[in-house]
Amino acid sequence: MTAEDKMIQSISRLAKENPSGMDAISELLNTGGERGVLFWLCSEKTAPRAVDIIEHFGLTAGRVANILKMLEKQGCVKRVTDEHDRRVMRIHVTEKGRTRAAEDFRKIEEHWTQLIHRLGEEDAAEMVRLLSRVLEQ
Repeated sequence: MTAEDKMIQSISRLAKENPSGMDAISELLNTGGERGVLFWLCSEKTAPRAVDIIEHFGLTAGRVANILKMLEKQGCVKRVTDEHDRRVMRIHVTEKGRTRAAEDFRKIEEHWTQLIHRLGEEDAAEMVRLLSRVLEQ
């Protein structure tokens, strides 16, 4: 395994092991909007509500409504009435949405691989260390 592969694995691990830090990673990767919300939705264990997205990302209700509308139109998410409270809508990621998120994440990994290659092993290790510190806060 190359040094670049190890760094990519470290970054991927940080993203997967720290779901609460997904918004920080989204900012670092410039993945706000639809992509950032889709990444976050995929990382959640239970289907969240729109208000959960609002609170997590600090977005307005209107912005979240627009993001969900676009993701739904693209077939990436579907809104489903909560089985315990019919007033609540849960956001479920579709298989198409999970595929899109995986493809987008793969593209981001490619960009990070190029960046890490340019930085070299020592500087790339320092970058991973600093990302770890950011996510711990």
